[in-house]
Amino acid sequence: MNKSFVVVCAVLCWAGAIARAQVIGFPVKIRGAVTFPQGSNAVAKLAVTEANLVAAGDSVVLVVDGSGHSMELDEYSGTNFVKTLMGSSRLAIEADRNFSAAMTFHTSVSSPLGSFLVEGDVNFTGKVTPRNGDPKSINATIAGVLNDNVDGVPGSGDIILKGKLSRNGNPFFLSAP
Repeated sequence: MNKSFVVVCAVLCWAGAIARAQVIGFPVKIRGAVTFPQGSNAVAKLAVTEANLVAAGDSVVLVVDGSGHSMELDEYSGTNFVKTLMGSSRLAIEADRNFSAAMTFHTSVSSPLGSFLVEGDVNFTGKVTPRNGDPKSINATIAGVLNDNVDGVPGSGDIILKGKLSRNGNPFFLSAP
């Protein structure tokens, strides 16, 4: 077989895959815990869910742009975008749909202790399933710095976040194929 024919076919297949790449929104739920300072030599843990990040009745949507190598965690009211909670500074997606994203944010978090500003970096590591065809589900672990008292929001303390992110509804396309 002619090598140039194989190269042309490969380029056309690659271009077709890029043309089909879409931005997909995954409604997600978050279950985790934050650890934060409680006095000068003690820490406290507090459970967190998506309700701590968005207004009552709103939902959290993980928006994945595979061709643009970006990921955002957004707040939606029904099908209407409200605001971005955090965005990726780096995203790697492998052929089997495993991914890792470095997420950065500056937002307000509500808790039983009140609402406070945080600024940090967390990592999302997970997988979109199924491996082939239209994506149906997403799962990820979340771990990182929700805030640090030096480079984050002074006065909010050093706060660590650990948790899981999982599907909370059907994914939807945000751009035309």
